[in-house]
Amino acid sequence: MPELFWKIKIMKVNHLLLIFALLGGPISAMAIGVTTLPPQSGEVALVENNIDGDYFVSTGPGSNPIYIVGPSRISDAMVAAGNSGEFPGVIGTAQAIVDTSNIFDLWLEGAPVASPFAGPACVSSGCSTAVTDGKGVYGIVYGRNQAVLLSGLISDGFYQYLRQMTIGSHFSMTLNGCRAYSPFYDANRGERCKDDGVNATWEATEVTFTKGAHLRLNNIGYTDEIFINSDGVPTPGDGNTDCRVQIVGGKSGLACKMVSYNLQTNGANSTSFRLYPSLINWTLKYEIAKDDMQFSLNGSSWLPASITTSGGMEKPNDYYTLDDLKSSESIYVFLSNDFFKKMVAIGLSDTSSQELFNFTIVSRTENVGVAAVYNFSTSNSLTIKPREFGISITSDDYSESPTREGYVGSDKPSLDFDYLVATTGKTSADEVQIKVTGPSRTINGRAYCIFSSQDTQDKVPFPATLSFTTRNGSKKTFDAGCDGRWHDMTDALWASSAWTDISGEPGVMNTATVKLSILMNEIISMRILGSLSGWYGEVSASGEVHVQATWRDVQ
Repeated sequence: MPELFWKIKIMKVNHLLLIFALLGGPISAMAIGVTTLPPQSGEVALVENNIDGDYFVSTGPGSNPIYIVGPSRISDAMVAAGNSGEFPGVIGTAQAIVDTSNIFDLWLEGAPVASPFAGPACVSSGCSTAVTDGKGVYGIVYGRNQAVLLSGLISDGFYQYLRQMTIGSHFSMTLNGCRAYSPFYDANRGERCKDDGVNATWEATEVTFTKGAHLRLNNIGYTDEIFINSDGVPTPGDGNTDCRVQIVGGKSGLACKMVSYNLQTNGANSTSFRLYPSLINWTLKYEIAKDDMQFSLNGSSWLPASITTSGGMEKPNDYYTLDDLKSSESIYVFLSNDFFKKMVAIGLSDTSSQELFNFTIVSRTENVGVAAVYNFSTSNSLTIKPREFGISITSDDYSESPTREGYVGSDKPSLDFDYLVATTGKTSADEVQIKVTGPSRTINGRAYCIFSSQDTQDKVPFPATLSFTTRNGSKKTFDAGCDGRWHDMTDALWASSAWTDISGEPGVMNTATVKLSILMNEIISMRILGSLSGWYGEVSASGEVHVQATWRDVQ
């Protein structure tokens, strides 16, 4: 009988609870209605930046009111151009945020990737959000008087999805934006704006985006030397292949290929996508004339890189659109003699092009008033030097950071790095020295370069040598085990050519080649440092080659 009693009591309690839930439950548990807006569609263009290692996405003018726009991160190139305060990439709506009287949720249904949002998009005065999950961000509270649009930061996974999409393919998803007024809800407790029946507005828009373009920026990594004298006349260094002396619009100067790219499109063209070079040296920016710096897609038809300032905003007078970029795979920059002369006048005669200019893309979604600014570095760089006493060393393939790979074994070839050393001055240098630095260890009186496994547990010694041809045609070789010891290469076989210094006085340029070799065939490299044990896998190291020159008794 007790068992029957308890069964009856449980049934009655459940019945009462059921009645309470139906008749007396809190009103806030009732879901609010959703307003379904008309479906939207648009195109996206992706910039894959293999120079700076990031991405930029842009939507065309047909994307209304939903947009996807912005860079995957704020890079050094953007900071150098004064754009560190720009938003990273966002997915958003035209729903305006005006003050702190609202709390917002933003989420996606049917997104092509898990966790499409990295968080809320906040301007400099800040905002906060309680929760970010695999669909969206919830409980967003914006700072006072922030005139922004409801948006969320694009996740890295979303950029990777856009990268692997083929041209012409598309994806669809539903973007939900919900605005709640007081009383507020607690997103930390699982409460959501759409579940709160008190004074909230929920809108949903189905959007379809087609990939219309993929712009791939190539990292060539070449460095070309440019020598300039006091009157601004530039001379390309020895072995320079990307620069040439040229006259543009009656002005003499230097034209160099600075950007290499590949563009795939489905025929799409967006005039809201604008590309142009930007001077990032603020002093030089206001010293040069509008035609002292120009840019081109073919090296023959040029546009001035001039900027107009209006209302505190800089706007380019000339630019290339996505449609313009279809005709080429390179961007050239022309710098006039006057450009270089003004560089010398303000003390910039020994610098790199990466400290002078980069490129800007501005993408504006006109119908929602959203503009994104993106900067990227050049594929190649210029080292600009004054015509005075100097020494330089460059890789023979003009790479900024040459790399080699190989295998260890008694019959395996060495890893060879060939360099070009150049001295310039009124006379030949009296002494030229070279050294190699990097992880090093001296074993039985000989210095070795130390290579390490990725976890740094295994360390393997490798011998290294520097070698060059002397004036009498013989080969001279030094041990150069990354220990930083200077070695004399004054007696190398130098090739001489006429040269003038910064004041216009005649001088000489001497060039010689030198080889750094990491030996792969010595038995010591087949064992771990300090052990008789062999090793298996991969080891690596990095280092630098330094040169110095001395002139004596020179007036």
